[in-house]
Amino acid sequence: MTVWVFLGESAQWPSGVFRTRERAELWIKTGELTGMLTEYPLDTGVYDWAIEHGHFQPRTAHQQISSFAGRFTTACQEHFHYTDGDPDWKETAIYHAYTGYMRDYEMIIYVSADPRSGIAPVHLRYLFRYCVEAHARTAILPEQRRASLRRSRRVRPPATDAARRNRGSNR
Repeated sequence: MTVWVFLGESAQWPSGVFRTRERAELWIKTGELTGMLTEYPLDTGVYDWAIEHGHFQPRTAHQQISSFAGRFTTACQEHFHYTDGDPDWKETAIYHAYTGYMRDYEMIIYVSADPRSGIAPVHLRYLFRYCVEAHARTAILPEQRRASLRRSRRVRPPATDAARRNRGSNR
């Protein structure tokens, strides 16, 4: 069993705890709130949950002390960002797949900032070399994902110069 916890922008403490994401999002939308909604497991700490589910493995002595466990957080928890009550999609994976030579994994992400900041949006390309396994998760609803996959089959994002050089390369 889990709960959804809302932490408002610049808040030190959570301002809402909900049994369902839907109830939390209704509250966020109604209040036009800005912040982050995170799913938390019940009856366990995030540190223990992450270890149990294979998301984290302590590798050093300081990662096994109580103060580390007490501050621990992980991006592996389901979480969503909101601005003025609306979902905030600042980073969107627009393409991800193994390269043509099946050794490396390529991901292209679209990153944008608040338009009032004057910061131009950019496409970032990540190439994970010697990637033997890749896992992808999405927060998009199934019907939205299906529609998006239909569109992506028709149009592939423009390749970067580096991607063009690496395509077909086995180095």
